[in-house]
Amino acid sequence: MNVDAGTKGLLKALQKLDHTSRGHVLEHQPVNVVRDVLLLLLHKQDAASAPLNTPRAHAIAAPHQVVPAHEQSARVTKRINSAATPDPSKRARAVVAPLDDGNGRTQIMMEREREVIDLMSDTGEPEAEALNQPENKEIRQPRDLPMYLQVHTGLGPDTLADLDDLPVKVQIELKRRFDRLWSFNTLRTNRYACLTFNAERHTEKDKCIRRLILTGSWDENKMWSRGGEPRKAADDRCIKAQDPCTYFAKHNDEHVIVFVPLPQAHRYGRDWTDLGYWVLGA
Repeated sequence: MNVDAGTKGLLKALQKLDHTSRGHVLEHQPVNVVRDVLLLLLHKQDAASAPLNTPRAHAIAAPHQVVPAHEQSARVTKRINSAATPDPSKRARAVVAPLDDGNGRTQIMMEREREVIDLMSDTGEPEAEALNQPENKEIRQPRDLPMYLQVHTGLGPDTLADLDDLPVKVQIELKRRFDRLWSFNTLRTNRYACLTFNAERHTEKDKCIRRLILTGSWDENKMWSRGGEPRKAADDRCIKAQDPCTYFAKHNDEHVIVFVPLPQAHRYGRDWTDLGYWVLGA
């Protein structure tokens, strides 16, 4: 089942809410979004109800074969060379298999290929992520920082508006798109959590939160070709991903997260209360 990160993130967020809050969130979502969340939930339930009587594979012993000494040496050399040069096209994958615990119940056993590779971010940029992380690595919860919107008035300095000043539907969708960036996987979540607890180190930097989380290499010449400007308007990568561009900042003596708008050409004719003022695809 092909599911985008936004659907997974929304389902995860809904599972943390009470019944009433879930209803408030869902009533503002498009029908296709609600459908995708329901299908994902049913898919997870189906996966948890895997067949109990899965036949086990039995290894068949091969007949004993005498290998000449020179062939043994060649095979050992081939294996060493193969191990030293991993195939970059491989990707780690999780294998789910039912395991009978002896009492008629079935447990789900997760297996994982331990291979260090470069993961690709959702925009095709390489992330400095390695899969030799502990399998049961604890997920840190990010610090809840106040969120503001940087609004261009066109008549003077930019002003900051509270995220809660947006219409509810726009506010929920903008926050959902922001959350899917850092909640995409465990490593991103832990990176973002670390950033939120050390926000003072990044309040003067020209790197948005997306670039701080996705720590791969970035071509500065390709960051601002669409009219963006550091801490003023969204960069090319955030625009392409259709995610809000955000920065850590200091406001009223506290550390906050500030959403910057799309470049002027992309938000033309939009009011700051429109979703299309902040992200494409609205």
